[in-house]
Amino acid sequence: MGCCQSTTTAASSEGARSDLTPQREAENYEPLPVCTIDFGHTTRWASEEAMTQTQLERKREEFWDTAPAFEGRLEVWQALRLACDSDDRQLAHAILASAGATVPSLRIVDGVYDDHGACYTIPQYCLSEPTNLISDRAVEAAKTVDAQASMDSGLRTAVVGSPSVAALSSPIPIYRYDSDSTSIMSASPLYPQGSSDMVHKPIKVRLSSGADVSARLTLDMTVAQLEQQLRDGGHLPAGRARFFFLGRLLSPELIPARDLHLTKHVILQVLMCS
Repeated sequence: MGCCQSTTTAASSEGARSDLTPQREAENYEPLPVCTIDFGHTTRWASEEAMTQTQLERKREEFWDTAPAFEGRLEVWQALRLACDSDDRQLAHAILASAGATVPSLRIVDGVYDDHGACYTIPQYCLSEPTNLISDRAVEAAKTVDAQASMDSGLRTAVVGSPSVAALSSPIPIYRYDSDSTSIMSASPLYPQGSSDMVHKPIKVRLSSGADVSARLTLDMTVAQLEQQLRDGGHLPAGRARFFFLGRLLSPELIPARDLHLTKHVILQVLMCS
């Protein structure tokens, strides 16, 4: 009798424990930790000069294309770009983990390290848009208004004034808008040949091999002409040369002495590509 009662009690207690197990597991469940890495997507910042969306995208492409050539491993840079472009923070965290990348400060702009100790620094403009970003349509509209104003001013001068023969024979400045420049509200004057081609500015060009080469710029010399000068002097090896100034890729048509406001001790960097 005692055994039967003991068996029944044991069975009921086992059933109670069985019924309480899911509840206890639910109470003791700990959710996965929320990713705490700050990818800088909500950081507010302003660029030194206003830029358009097209200029921002071009600047980002230039960074991601050239950064692996200077330091770090290509696969880690690719993983960083995927993680920074992702809107899913958990996915971005998984991408970094799969690449063996860590963020000690939990802020991506402070630096990312791989399993070999190499540091990868990502600028803020690759993570979020500046507060002074303007639309490409507004830039085109401003150019149209400025061009129309210049034409109207020229017509008024021709009607009101009676220009002399010397004035008629003097060259008229031509104005051009620089698509690669972040200065988008003003035009750059292009004066005729002979006004500045005899003025030289000494500069230093640092090759990707680490060697420094001295060069001389005229005030209207383009990047393509500077490259040809270095090739004629035997300073550049075979291959495609890409010129940089303060991390910015320079187009072949850009005029450094005028568009970059170069100083006496400026250094241009050259990266050779196969």
